[in-house]
Amino acid sequence: MKIIITESEFTDYVKRRYNQIKLLMVVNMAYFNPCEYDDEEFGLYDYYVDVKNASMEELSGMHNLDIENRTGESEKFYDRVEGQIYDYFFEMVKSHYEKTLEKGC
Repeated sequence: MKIIITESEFTDYVKRRYNQIKLLMVVNMAYFNPCEYDDEEFGLYDYYVDVKNASMEELSGMHNLDIENRTGESEKFYDRVEGQIYDYFFEMVKSHYEKTLEKGC
């Protein structure tokens, strides 16, 4: 008996592409300047969302998924990966954001 498991059946997309996604996040952290997100209440979260969204756009483009008009597979992909990215990379983005602001802009 032969069992075929497709990629969509795996539960943790981010774990399997950790280095690829981390590179996208690091590139986008460098692209977006934390000093431009100086709102005390929402600055960090606005910065994180911009970094995450840019990374998600690039990632979905690699898989030929249209995240602008999220439907079907692209919506499932986006929703699943978005939460996992937060779990794995929010602290990395937060650390970079705080260190940059500590150094001064």
